[in-house]
Amino acid sequence: MKTRLAQVLAVSVFIPGGLLLAACSASAQQNQRDCSPFFDAVAAGNAKVPAVVPDRLFLDTDLAIRCLVAVSSKINTEIGQTGASAETSAKLLSTTAAIRTLMTTPSYGQPRAALASFVDAFQKSADADLNVASALSYGARDENADLRLNSVLILGNVIDDATVCVPIVQLNDPRLLGTPTGVRARANLLGIVNVVAPYASRQNFNNLQSTIKSVEKTFDRGDPNFNSTSRLLANISARLGAQTDSSNKNVTMPENQRRSCDEYFEHYTKINAISIENVKY
Repeated sequence: MKTRLAQVLAVSVFIPGGLLLAACSASAQQNQRDCSPFFDAVAAGNAKVPAVVPDRLFLDTDLAIRCLVAVSSKINTEIGQTGASAETSAKLLSTTAAIRTLMTTPSYGQPRAALASFVDAFQKSADADLNVASALSYGARDENADLRLNSVLILGNVIDDATVCVPIVQLNDPRLLGTPTGVRARANLLGIVNVVAPYASRQNFNNLQSTIKSVEKTFDRGDPNFNSTSRLLANISARLGAQTDSSNKNVTMPENQRRSCDEYFEHYTKINAISIENVKY
């Protein structure tokens, strides 16, 4: 499977049904013990004044990444069918602010090397847990502009073929445009999935194509209010079109990743009582 060097996205900037994937209880308990200072720091804030994770917790960068991934995963399980509460959004804002600090601090050396090292460490911790991509996808749709920006910048860098199914599923939620930030949220998610288009495997490639067709039916391309959406769709189409017969579009996802995406899709549609016909894993 082809890989990529992540690059920071310059994409500006709700959704019900947090994912409850089963995790190894022993591992989860170990995370709770090792990461308790991070959980406590994020929980110290409230809806009006989100917490700031103290810099002293960033001294061990690898531990900080692993623990903030664990916090993000836990936050996702707190998001219910009506979306994230103000308190949960505040926790996610605190968490994403801390992750963004780690992502942009050259603690591994030069900035580009630091970003690549951060992405590698984050993906190693998060790729097997779609709760993390789900929480960040929620964040990319939130009413809080800072949370949207943080989430898009992070997810745009760490998204890959194993996790892009999450924003693809959320993009196809028929209720998306009915949320307060619907059009902007959709543009954010389109910007995120665009990253994976050049190397998407067969299932993701097909689902991206069907998503483009579905989104195109929802607006008039001549409407200036949707210029950003039009440009994103055109860019995704072009990047998908750059794949050849010998590239990843003809490579099936590894079975464990396909199964995780299918479980996410089934859980998301069930808990939200919605039907999404054009996404299949």
